[in-house]
Amino acid sequence: MGNSAVDNWESAVLRLEESSKKLKLLLGVDWVQKIHTREGDGREIQEQFSIWKQSFIDIRSCLRPETIIPGIQYEELVDMWRELGQRDSYPVIEYIKMARDHYDDDDNDPECAELFTLLLNIPFFNPDHWLKKEDGLKPLYIKSAGIPKWLSDRYLEAVYSYVYGFNNATIAMCRSIIEGILKIKLEYNITKNMKLHEMINYFTKTLKEHERTNVIWNTHKIKELADDVLHDLKTSVKSKDALRILSDTREFIVYIYK
Repeated sequence: MGNSAVDNWESAVLRLEESSKKLKLLLGVDWVQKIHTREGDGREIQEQFSIWKQSFIDIRSCLRPETIIPGIQYEELVDMWRELGQRDSYPVIEYIKMARDHYDDDDNDPECAELFTLLLNIPFFNPDHWLKKEDGLKPLYIKSAGIPKWLSDRYLEAVYSYVYGFNNATIAMCRSIIEGILKIKLEYNITKNMKLHEMINYFTKTLKEHERTNVIWNTHKIKELADDVLHDLKTSVKSKDALRILSDTREFIVYIYK
């Protein structure tokens, strides 16, 4: 986390502490239980509660490892990020429906209700599930100078293909990552006529004996499953398999760029 991120984090923590103190003064130590009652329905109380909620969001944003890419500077912050961010549920859909119903009753702005309805009816639209899946992902942490931008972009695309439920696309992205890394790590005149499985075999021969087994096994698994997805229309990857392949790809990236 850079200096600016640290400053933003400290500012958010101070705002959270200050708003908590003010809410305790206004409602008592049990203000959390009172905030959604009539007793908590005052202008100053709601203003402080808004500050408290936004501060919480800002804290998590500062600690979040750049939505998985390119990693974080201090690995120990991952656990703190998860403690702040993980929840049992994300009622995003319910809140959107509440907003739609609110505007549906408003004769002055009926278009808002229509747009919310269109949003809710978009195929695969499931933000509650997206947030839960994202929270379960292990951040990509690279201690060295980092990974190339093309790899960051491609891995990010693979991650969010999984998050959004496009499992087949996740596998295809992971395969392209393995192939791209090997083409860069091996000389062009060696790889230009090679197929992926040949590149994997050639690359693993350059590794130490005790390192070969997992690298060969994992990269071949990614390649084989991707081939099935791309060439057999009957093959459709399940979420757990996409997560496993994504994890294997992540470990390969870490191994190469550690």
